Amino acid sequence: MFFGSRVEKNLLDLHDSGPGTVWEQEFLENIAVMAKIVTSNRKRKANHSESNPPGKASHGWTFLTNHAHVLAVLAADPEKVLREVAVDVGITERAVQRIIQDLEEEGFIQRERVGRRNHYCILKAQPLRHPIEAHRNIGDLLNLITDE
Repeated sequence: MFFGSRVEKNLLDLHDSGPGTVWEQEFLENIAVMAKIVTSNRKRKANHSESNPPGKASHGWTFLTNHAHVLAVLAADPEKVLREVAVDVGITERAVQRIIQDLEEEGFIQRERVGRRNHYCILKAQPLRHPIEAHRNIGDLLNLITDE
């Protein structure tokens, strides 16, 4: 919270009360603009949380990491370009590049160049990394979260 709503209202009222020195007027105008921006951002966030339907990405936490999300997207379409993967997962293209590099270095995917594009092969027999889930493999995870 940038300002409390009472402070924002008082600043807006002060701004509307009339001219002071040039410096005071500029200061009050800047504060009023900031208060309007804060109020607008609060309304937009409230509308976003109300209009965010189930199944769509939210800005809160999730049970799965971005690595799992990238794997799921590539499992559904192994020829998808990284820009599209980034949009689907809700992260930057650079973040997807780092995740792909991690997955490839750890032996969870193989990248094959096909013309100007990449084709990703997910190695589904690889065990999950954490000791709690090591008795399961990538294929188990993908079967759980994909429609296939």
